[in-house]
Amino acid sequence: MNNHFDENWKILKQVKPPASKKEAIRNRITHSISNKTKERTVLRIFEWKNVMLTSLFLLISAGILFQLQYNYQKKEAPDSSASKNAQFTWNAAKIYGEESEDGYAFFKEGSSIPVGYADIVTEEEQKKITSTGAMYVEKELEHFPYPTTLYIEHVKMTDVSLRYHFFVKAENKTTHFSFDFPKLEYAEIFNFIATLKYKNQKPYIHDEQLYATHGYDTLPFPVGLNPVEKNGHTEKYIWENASLKEYNKYLNKIRSTGEWEEKSMGDSSHIFTSVTGYEVVKITLNGKRISYEFTYPEQGE
Repeated sequence: MNNHFDENWKILKQVKPPASKKEAIRNRITHSISNKTKERTVLRIFEWKNVMLTSLFLLISAGILFQLQYNYQKKEAPDSSASKNAQFTWNAAKIYGEESEDGYAFFKEGSSIPVGYADIVTEEEQKKITSTGAMYVEKELEHFPYPTTLYIEHVKMTDVSLRYHFFVKAENKTTHFSFDFPKLEYAEIFNFIATLKYKNQKPYIHDEQLYATHGYDTLPFPVGLNPVEKNGHTEKYIWENASLKEYNKYLNKIRSTGEWEEKSMGDSSHIFTSVTGYEVVKITLNGKRISYEFTYPEQGE
């Protein structure tokens, strides 16, 4: 078998193409090698371009995602002060402040419309503010962090029905806070005032639950409620400090006002009627969620 292979190899070596054929074969081989080299070069350039474009795309995408995440976090967790040099801070969710020419402006997260203002006022300026406008309520707030006087002004505007005025005495000055309802819910307004903390004067911390009435009503609400839903005459809140003990204290607070009579009670729901008979409220506590269902019987019933 090996001898047969050697004989064929010798015969093949004896085959010699003419000179013209040799040159044609040589050119064909050279051209083929050249084309293969060019194809590999173009392929490599194309591959590198793909790698570079992919890398550039990933870098740009990462930058966009980082910026979106930063903006989202910034909106989700706004600072609880108007600036680093602000004289006070607060701990009310979704409310942030900005310095203005006259003091501070407050905004609710997701809106560019101011919901309130604050500035330092003199005694004369306070008297001027409280003597003008339709002020219907004047009340000293008990056990709040700083001596605070509340006024409620009736406002005839399309987006504002009530304006809450607070005069807070701290650091030997009086700060005038004003908030517009319903741009801010009652619970949000009182959460702001109840969590105020001035840099140069420590707040008074009351050991018991704070209460406040909403609007012109006489029904006390716990301070520290976070609004969840308001649909018609039904209001729902999250009460973080809720417990069976605190709930019973709250019910006793309502009974002690002399403005409400308890009509029925259950395991978690209680119904109160105003002494005027104009308003009925069913209060229900379910875990940390407390709800109020208001009804308004016709006068005389």
